[in-house]
Amino acid sequence: MAGNSKDSKILEYKDMINQLNKTIAAQTELIQSLPKTLEEYRLEKEKPILDAFWNWLEQQRPNKGTRLAKAVNYAQNRKDTLMTYLEDGHCSLSNNLSENAI
Repeated sequence: MAGNSKDSKILEYKDMINQLNKTIAAQTELIQSLPKTLEEYRLEKEKPILDAFWNWLEQQRPNKGTRLAKAVNYAQNRKDTLMTYLEDGHCSLSNNLSENAI
């Protein structure tokens, strides 16, 4: 049964990643939109996805010292910064433009 629990956790993680990927895909559709339109769209469509992610993340109890625990802590420590992205249409969820410019 322990294997089933691990498998269900993996599926749960994959589902959350898929949800976050939907947010990134939404950005691709709106890349040409004005910042105000992006802000309105993000608050309506993406905020519920991110809220669900934060709620899910708060329920996780990874073993201390694991890479997952570090990742959860890293994300939680940057929540406010990420949520700012919703309120500014000039911000991007991805840093691909910066990475490609280097």
